[in-house]
Amino acid sequence: NYDTMFRLADAFMFFTPEERRIVSERFKFEPEGPTVGMGLEVHERADPAPFRQQVGLGTDPYLLYVGRIEPAKGALEAYRFFEAFKERNPGSLKFVFVGDKLVDFPDHPDVMHAGYLDESTKRAALAGCFALFQPSYFESFSIVLCEAWLQRRPALVQGRSEVLAGQARRAKGALPYRGFAEF
Repeated sequence: NYDTMFRLADAFMFFTPEERRIVSERFKFEPEGPTVGMGLEVHERADPAPFRQQVGLGTDPYLLYVGRIEPAKGALEAYRFFEAFKERNPGSLKFVFVGDKLVDFPDHPDVMHAGYLDESTKRAALAGCFALFQPSYFESFSIVLCEAWLQRRPALVQGRSEVLAGQARRAKGALPYRGFAEF
């Protein structure tokens, strides 16, 4: 998915060097054009208390997934990894999914679905999480990853996504993982 790249006057624009490399390798040419930045609105650090109350988290730590909840975004694999982790490591850690649910998974006492959230509630969810979990193999540029960093939260990112691994490496605000053992 190259939706973060667009063609302008015979040039391309990219958000990351990895996007440029993917286009070059896939289409067998060296695209011309700049790697550009992306602006995000900066807000005060959000108060996570209302989100915690809304979802029923109490003081429990939680991993947070934000995005379409579907296999192509890695949501089902994320659920399975968390389920296996909890079998081996019982405790209070929860996993909260935020977004439109396009796939169902079995009920689990430590997995919650908060649905689609408005921007301020999403910021509150990000501010309170233990870490953002970004499992997409095919992510182009992850805006929610940047939003988590604006809330001073770390992330686990899919290391098999060149773009996510590159974002994590440059920002030093995320750990890339490759498979369950590294998760």
